[in-house]
Amino acid sequence: MFCLELFPYQHDSWEIRMFGNNQVGLWNGVRNGHKEALNYIFGQYARMPYKYGYKFTANFKQIEDCIQEVFLALWEKGIPEVKRIA
Repeated sequence: MFCLELFPYQHDSWEIRMFGNNQVGLWNGVRNGHKEALNYIFGQYARMPYKYGYKFTANFKQIEDCIQEVFLALWEKGIPEVKRIA
């Protein structure tokens, strides 16, 4: 188990280059078990669901728990191969 970090997320440039500097490479990095790729994607995209969650509740902890559960499910259950992102 590992902790997903949202605020602040610091990454080294090698982490991004490791996945080809593109979203397809990052998602396939997650698919192939690279925690750094999941952490990067979480840091980049988790803010949008937070904003959406506030439409339903102002409980930051509850929103955070739900979002982490989604990302951890992606990690644990896996994702299909990503060939392109629309």
